Amino acid sequence: MNELKLGIVEKKASSGSHFMLLYENEKDLVEAYSKFYSQGLKDDEFCMFAYKDPELMIKIKKEMSSSVDVNHFEAEGQILFLEKDDVYFEKDKFDKEKVYQFLKEELTIRKASGKGIRAGGDISWLKEDLFDQFADYEEGLTENFYKERMLILCAYPVGKLSVARMIRIMTAHPFVIHKEKGAWQITDSAEKELRQKIA
Repeated sequence: MNELKLGIVEKKASSGSHFMLLYENEKDLVEAYSKFYSQGLKDDEFCMFAYKDPELMIKIKKEMSSSVDVNHFEAEGQILFLEKDDVYFEKDKFDKEKVYQFLKEELTIRKASGKGIRAGGDISWLKEDLFDQFADYEEGLTENFYKERMLILCAYPVGKLSVARMIRIMTAHPFVIHKEKGAWQITDSAEKELRQKIA
């Protein structure tokens, strides 16, 4: 299994890795995704980010511009910034198969050139009535793509969900990226210390 640079921390990740980004404020969110996608573009990977707030997208692009020519890569179609409704929903209904199919199609395109993809999105928009469907989707991401040349980074704000629901989401991600004393860390999602952090 190939190892890929995350960009957020020095440690490399096995391709197919599915991460949960646990963040406390927008500044950390922007920092993490700008590093994640800048590294992907430097490594000639296809990148996609699903957003709700256009202002967040603008801030991430601005932060990225200090290390890569993000406008050039966007014009070339190497990075896509997609409104979350266009990614996750079909006729106003959450559709996990739509997301899976999109990722599979992109993987097929990239395999011919030996390049990987990295995908992610800020999930602060998630509502209670969609939780079970979205948790199933997160679990399916790990099951469907753990052998593929890709990295997936899903961002959740601390305090957004109840502790029980946050733990279920953590369980769907083998690894969690979070800040500890001002530095980004990667932790196994089963670690008791990390679970105490969200309690």
